[in-house]
Amino acid sequence: MQGLMASRIQLVLKRGFSASTSFPQNIQFTRNHAKVVLQPGSVSVDGTLGPVESVVADSVLRMRVGPSAHASQSIGDVTGIEIAKTNGWNSPDAPLVNIEWEGYGQSEGDELYHTVWHNISGITPLSLPFPARVRKVNPTAKSNPDRLDFEMDECSNRGWIVEVEANAADALPHLLDVNRY
Repeated sequence: MQGLMASRIQLVLKRGFSASTSFPQNIQFTRNHAKVVLQPGSVSVDGTLGPVESVVADSVLRMRVGPSAHASQSIGDVTGIEIAKTNGWNSPDAPLVNIEWEGYGQSEGDELYHTVWHNISGITPLSLPFPARVRKVNPTAKSNPDRLDFEMDECSNRGWIVEVEANAADALPHLLDVNRY
């Protein structure tokens, strides 16, 4: 069984990191629209992403996580960030972060294109489909959440809220490169 698991992980690794050459390889996504940026040193011993085949099932990945540009289109201006309180590891799909936001919504209109707008606000949870532990919080997320920029998926140093760690065997099957996202 152990050998089967190792070969399955190897297959996922080879398939999961086949990003296009114009998009950074270390930026991945989840189906629930989280942008995941693998941090240097989390995959290979020498501090680079290196050959994907060097990842073993019990490797720990360090990742910076924030909403993807697609997810950010459904929220308004960020007004606050609340980090979920956990005692260690977050369960799969449990919120890591709640993003508080406000914006405008269209409430009615007529045939002459007169539109009435109203204020709306909400809370959008950010979660991962695998267990993860929050290791670090972006200082900008705490002090100036309105300055976070989620619009550019190809920028690895922007738009992250928390840095987490997760087991490679748990995380890699859920990560999608830009072509599969």
